[in-house]
Amino acid sequence: GLDRRDVLERAVTAADLAGREAVAAGRLREAIRLAEPTAAAETLGRMQARLAMLLLHAPGEAIEACERARQLVPADPPSAARAYVLTQETLVRDILRLPAVGDVAQEAIDAARQVDEPELEAAAMVVFGIQAVESGQIDVDVRTRRLEQAMAIAAQHNDAETQGRAYIQLSWLLIIGGRLDEGYQVARDGMQWAERLGRQQAEGAWMLPNAARAALLLGRWDDAADLLALPGWEHDRILDERAVLMAQLV
Repeated sequence: GLDRRDVLERAVTAADLAGREAVAAGRLREAIRLAEPTAAAETLGRMQARLAMLLLHAPGEAIEACERARQLVPADPPSAARAYVLTQETLVRDILRLPAVGDVAQEAIDAARQVDEPELEAAAMVVFGIQAVESGQIDVDVRTRRLEQAMAIAAQHNDAETQGRAYIQLSWLLIIGGRLDEGYQVARDGMQWAERLGRQQAEGAWMLPNAARAALLLGRWDDAADLLALPGWEHDRILDERAVLMAQLV
């Protein structure tokens, strides 16, 4: 049968998909505590990197988990675990709007290429440069092509998490680039994808407000209201944004 650590790690995934990050983080901390006496450093590094993504509600703790992951999985020798750790740190820094996102993303891409891990390279590519686009340093069309490439790689490798993030980033990129109809459609396509895979409270929770924001900017008030009233697309970290969008409808 399953040991307690296996049960906890499955519970982490269930809580994460249900949008309950704090619960997932607590269960993963317990799994790490059980693993520490016997698990390999690479395994612990991966667990710490995953923990960082569940601690986005506590930015200081998230960065500490990233740092522990780096220490556990050094750059030499090159490994898939190192590429994974750096990719997770890229995502953490991007979501929390922390500095050095581009540098860490490039480090992750290089690490993935060293060990021929295209799916990890794609995951890093998803976030690479989004802040630079917002500051006008990278052309939206160039970034769009990179995201579409990353999405295709993720689909080829059945990497739902990266595919979902690509939908989120691509729809947002098109919206901030003024391509509202395209951004709206990508977000709605992403929502259909999330519903098929049962990921409405994971990546889908970010696609919905992207679609609603584009609808508002396009003057489609009824469409935006219908989207924001949809049940079952909630996530702990996205409730405030949905409330702000709802307020714009009043």
